[in-house]
Amino acid sequence: TILIREYMNYTPKDNQISAILREGDTLAIKGRKRWLFTFLLFRFGDAYTEIYLPAGFAQTLRSMEVKTVSGEISSKLPFRLQEGFGASSTSGDIFFPGIQSEKIDMCSTSGNICLEEAAASGISASTTSGDIALGRVLGNTTLSSTSGMLTLTQLSGDLRASTTSGDIVLGEMDGGMNLSSTSGNISLEHGRGNLEAETVSGDIRSETLEGAFRLDTTSGTVSILGGE
Repeated sequence: TILIREYMNYTPKDNQISAILREGDTLAIKGRKRWLFTFLLFRFGDAYTEIYLPAGFAQTLRSMEVKTVSGEISSKLPFRLQEGFGASSTSGDIFFPGIQSEKIDMCSTSGNICLEEAAASGISASTTSGDIALGRVLGNTTLSSTSGMLTLTQLSGDLRASTTSGDIVLGEMDGGMNLSSTSGNISLEHGRGNLEAETVSGDIRSETLEGAFRLDTTSGTVSILGGE
């Protein structure tokens, strides 16, 4: 049984209640227009939807894909999937405490992506007008953001990251790194692996680095504090 609860701060009409559709293995919850009108003023009524899955449901999934428009995607439970995981949001954040899967793919427009732990053979995350914050990650990772910051605490695997109008902040990296930023800075706490970094109107800073490096900046400074 899947439990769906819809909350509103007003009494809805029939055409303001979400429609629930099921086609094969796809469950779609489609929201309706909920703007309210008062004299000389348009205002939006507050509403949100909660979806409750059965106990133990997360342990039986082979793959999962979640999409939302004008809403966030968040979970209090980590997921361990055999095949793939996908999440996409428009005007909403994405948050998961942990994902283990063969492949992880996340994207958001006007929203942030936060993932505390991740393990997969391939991991990708992209945002437009939103930040990406990842904790401990295992697997080759690709990150990109427009008008957002990229933060990665710990990684075992190769990394390819790019930003436009946003910084790249890296902690403990173990693998090859290919980094680029336009109008943003790049900082690396400690890296074990070859580093290629390029910025336009941004600085490049590395505290310690074990490996070969190639750094290129336009209208920025380069600082290498220690390395081998």
